[in-house]
Amino acid sequence: KESSKKLKSFTKVKTKKQMRNRFYIATMLIWSVLISVTSADTLSATFKHPPEEAKPWCYWYWLDGDISKEGITKDLENMAEVGIKRAMIGNVNVGKAPANPIKMLSPEWVEATHHAFKEANRVGVELVMFNGPGWSQTGGPWIKPEQSMRRVSWQEFPATGGAFSAKVRPGNIPASQDIAVLAVPRLDAVSIEGSTVISGSEAAPLSLAKSSWIWHPNENAAVEAPAATRYFRRVFEADPAKLASANVKVSADNRYVLSINGQQVLKDDNWETQETASIKKYLKAGTNTIEIAVTNVEASPAGVIAAVELKSTSGKVQLLGSDQSWLSSTDPSKGFKPAEVIGGMSIRPWSLSNSIQKKNKSGGILSFKHSAPFTARALVVHGKARGKLYALQNSQRKLVADINANGGSGKTDFLANAIETFSFKEVTAQEFELVSNAMCKVVLTSEPKVAQVIEKQMGRMHPTPSPTWESYIFPASVEPDDASTVIKQDTIINLSDQLNAAGVLNCTLPKGNWRIIYFGMITTGKRNQPAPPSATGLECDKMSKQIVRHHFDSMFGKLIENMTPAERNAFKGITIDSYEVGSQNWTDGFAAEFEKRNGYNPILLLPIFTGTVIDSAKTSDQFLWDLRRTVADMIAENYVGGLRDVAHEHDLTLWCENYGHWGFPSEFTIYGGYADQVAGEFWSNTPYGSIECRAASSVAHTYGKRHTYAEAFTSRLDFGHHPYTFKARGEERFCQGINHL
Repeated sequence: KESSKKLKSFTKVKTKKQMRNRFYIATMLIWSVLISVTSADTLSATFKHPPEEAKPWCYWYWLDGDISKEGITKDLENMAEVGIKRAMIGNVNVGKAPANPIKMLSPEWVEATHHAFKEANRVGVELVMFNGPGWSQTGGPWIKPEQSMRRVSWQEFPATGGAFSAKVRPGNIPASQDIAVLAVPRLDAVSIEGSTVISGSEAAPLSLAKSSWIWHPNENAAVEAPAATRYFRRVFEADPAKLASANVKVSADNRYVLSINGQQVLKDDNWETQETASIKKYLKAGTNTIEIAVTNVEASPAGVIAAVELKSTSGKVQLLGSDQSWLSSTDPSKGFKPAEVIGGMSIRPWSLSNSIQKKNKSGGILSFKHSAPFTARALVVHGKARGKLYALQNSQRKLVADINANGGSGKTDFLANAIETFSFKEVTAQEFELVSNAMCKVVLTSEPKVAQVIEKQMGRMHPTPSPTWESYIFPASVEPDDASTVIKQDTIINLSDQLNAAGVLNCTLPKGNWRIIYFGMITTGKRNQPAPPSATGLECDKMSKQIVRHHFDSMFGKLIENMTPAERNAFKGITIDSYEVGSQNWTDGFAAEFEKRNGYNPILLLPIFTGTVIDSAKTSDQFLWDLRRTVADMIAENYVGGLRDVAHEHDLTLWCENYGHWGFPSEFTIYGGYADQVAGEFWSNTPYGSIECRAASSVAHTYGKRHTYAEAFTSRLDFGHHPYTFKARGEERFCQGINHL
């Protein structure tokens, strides 16, 4: 009975607990439904009426000075109406200026800019300005060469023991830009320039090999011709009835339209391709004219190279290659004068390969033959070459090294035309052969060389906006077996204190053979772009906070000083767009800063810049790695950090796209860490965006930044794209960590 009572009691208790639990569960379900409904309502409401911090921002480009106060007011009122919270003003040049543009930095431009801030404050739109004219990067007419991005330059003089007196400083380098003058022992070495023994097949019907790159005179075309269209013309006699064939081949930087007797034959916008067409049907008996209109879309290298081949029925061939006999003008109807020859088809920055060798990959053979066996350790290529180097031993070829010299790009590199160096395990033979497509000087040497020395000193950078993970991983220089072939630091003499103000070195050298090497700083020549002509100048030094401050004050100082409180209320920050101006590798006081960061003085290692191995191959490679690391850190600290610090002094924030295109000398995570806000970038109709947005979200997570921004849906105004076609692009970037557009 007692057990039965306990069981009944337990059952009652359990039943009460079950009922109580069911009540709790039911209550929770009801609350969950209510909360879900409330959350859905809130989400719907906030989507329709987003909070201020969620509202989108936009780039606001002022194109070619085509601005007015009325237009500024209408733009801002429309931004406010559609819910844009912040606009970033960028003054850019796209080559479509109106009849009377407002020149940037003129009094009219200053007045228009003040008007923009006043109106922005009135309508409730916040404004940010790009930190300099153009969208890339940080420069202007206020930057002098000695304040610009600079690189190490050198000049060598052979010398022997005894008195030495000569002007060693180049005339274009002021004394303030001296780095050092060194005497380096010149060791005995065998160096042989390759000679052609077998040339490539001549099967291709038409080649540009005998033509030259040309451009309009006095426009510095190989470096930075103006953004404009130039017209090229060649008049010739022909009778199509007597011709078996008539063809033209052409390439141009950036885009061109080719016409024969006023009829369009070819057009293209890729300077890396060579287009061919038959022109016989366009010819007439008597005088004919070929005309090529070439447009340089931005201030950058520009040129055109072409060839016309006329083959008569009798077999006679007439070749009209582009040269000084071609005429050029800035006007298609008048003012034609002889074009300026820049150089052959393989000249940089274009470095075109002969189409003959593209079809015949066996190319030709360069022979390196000495009077006696010698030990080869390096190959130096003065241009482009792809192939294999062999040693001839016992009547057989032994593979020594694969050679892949791709050349440089004027868009990214400050030493685009410099040598390419290949280091390999030493091999002894009397004769070597390079089987390649080389059309340039190639030297085989017994002297050890630093592998890819130009790339390792950042003279050549990755030439596309999409570097791969190994783009900046370079091959190690090979250690020679014979240590006596390597120069030691303790044999190098620092003669810097014997260089006088005029750049003349007077000294007495110890017995022996020497290389006197002057090292100085020169500008890389990079300019802010695409900026209005009135606001274009050299890029500022990215490793100097002092010069970065000078740039900020020159760009914004008077503008901020003269702002009213209402205008100042609308001004919220400055912008750094994606980095696109290549590298630099020296600055004022760099040697001392390098030693502070790395624990050793770099001066006696400067000959490594020339490709000379100092102390050991490992030491030489390590020095160049330390150089790149130091430059990367100083750019992040002094450029991004410097702009941020001076912006904060004016209660402004720094918004930064923390990556680079076309050669980036810093490092994404360190670079972005110094900015207040970081952003990625993605386009509506190209694959760009994955690297950029991941770089931004990684930095935001690393440094605890709540927002990860993105320049979103950038395009080239292709109106075939509409929101649905690029919807997935935005969703993908949200998945990569972007949370504000």
